[in-house]
Amino acid sequence: MAAAVSSRETEITTEPHLMLTPTGVLYAFAEPDPPAECASLQLLMAHNSAPLRSEWLALDPNHEELLPRALENSWVEALHHPVTAPQMRLDDFLSHAIAGLSGSRTVALATGDGFCIARVGYSQEQADVLCAAAADFLDYARRQQSRGLKNATLGRAISIFNDIDLLLPATSFIPFWIDGSAWWLVIDGEPLINNTALVQLLWNIRLSGSRFMPESLR
Repeated sequence: MAAAVSSRETEITTEPHLMLTPTGVLYAFAEPDPPAECASLQLLMAHNSAPLRSEWLALDPNHEELLPRALENSWVEALHHPVTAPQMRLDDFLSHAIAGLSGSRTVALATGDGFCIARVGYSQEQADVLCAAAADFLDYARRQQSRGLKNATLGRAISIFNDIDLLLPATSFIPFWIDGSAWWLVIDGEPLINNTALVQLLWNIRLSGSRFMPESLR
């Protein structure tokens, strides 16, 4: 028994676990119908813990080619310790997770139809107005895409500036899609999205949704 435990500890320290970076989640979850490459990256957040490199590589022959590019582009990081998803209920976790994404700790999280799910720093009235505005931006982008404007990409951030120098956005709207459902981050001031809190946020949202799905569809 002792030998088996020792072997497992060696495996954990020598073979890395793979997890998306903040840049990686913004790339992988940037479209409602993710291309194959993005769908493969999303598999890194399909369960309660980050997979070992060999586990993820075994899921698809194309992962062997994708991994070096994902590491080079900083979409994925290799970690020599286990990584687990947040163990908190989603309702309890959201406000804690989103607060660190703004330099002024003022953030709202909205569904694609503009319903405010969580807020920090904003009043309820401010959050409701901005979340509704996020839904309007989504409708606008979809209309332009339907007209053939390819640059109206849904997976890009929208920033509003108060000064003509465009030095720091007053408000930023950042969309992402989880299992086909749209979400928006509404961030006041400086966006601090190169933050592991962003990874934890998307991971918890995704797992919360998957708990209600049949095992065969996860």
